[in-house]
Parts: sequence; structure tokens; C-alpha cells
Amino acid sequence: MVLIYIVLQLNQDVVNSKTSTSLHLLPCKISHDGPSNVAGFFEPYVEKNEVKNETNVEVVESSFRGHPLQGQKVHLPLGYTGIIVDENKKPITEAVKRNLLANRRFEEFCYWNWDCIPTESDSVKTAMDWLSLSKVIHTKDE
Repeated sequence: MVLIYIVLQLNQDVVNSKTSTSLHLLPCKISHDGPSNVAGFFEPYVEKNEVKNETNVEVVESSFRGHPLQGQKVHLPLGYTGIIVDENKKPITEAVKRNLLANRRFEEFCYWNWDCIPTESDSVKTAMDWLSLSKVIHTKDE
């Protein structure tokens, strides 16, 4: 069994910042771990679609390397803040202590599917449902 030891450094300036980062969850693996000009090369080509999903939520469209994408914005529940972390030094093995630094925050993100309209049964949406369910499960009855 491999134990993973992670130290997360939270910067309160980042957590309390009023600036929220634009975040996209693509349905593919990109073999690049560093900055990219998403605002210049991806976001200008995101368009609203007149089609809405089964719960009447607006769908957005774009493409990545010629492949069509259909996406939906997901807002984090009230009381939650998403953070993006960086790891300055990659470990050689998983058994080494890892230091992560929170450097940006987000309140919403856009997740994308390859050429199909997002639905409530998508894994991203069902994972978000667990946040609400967790709150109910762990709330003490009065």
C-alpha cells in the first residue's frame, strides 16, 4: 500500500479574492502541464447554442483540435469555493511528500462533452450532487 502525503498551502488572499478564474474541464488528456492562452485561443470561440438540455439549461458549443464540443456551466453550491493548485516540484515516486500551493480560485466551471449535449446523468453533474447529499447526511438533527 502506497501512502500519499500532501501538504496544501492555502493563501487567504487567493481564497478571499474577488477575482474568479475561468475554468474548463475537457473530455481528453492533454500532455502539457503549464500555462496556456485559453482566453485567446479557446474562449473567443465558445458560442451559446439555441438548444437546451433536458432541464432547460443553456448549452455552449466550441471545438478542440477540430473535434466538436458541447458544454454546460456549473456553479459551485453556496458556501463552496474551488481552488486551483500548483505543484512546483514533481515527485519521483508517489510515496514522497507533495507540496501543493493554492494560487487561484473559481466559483464556476464549464465542463465539455464530445459532440453530445450535457445531461444530468453526466459524471460531473452527479459528482456535484454529492455535495448536496453530503451536507444532508452530515447535518445533525435538532
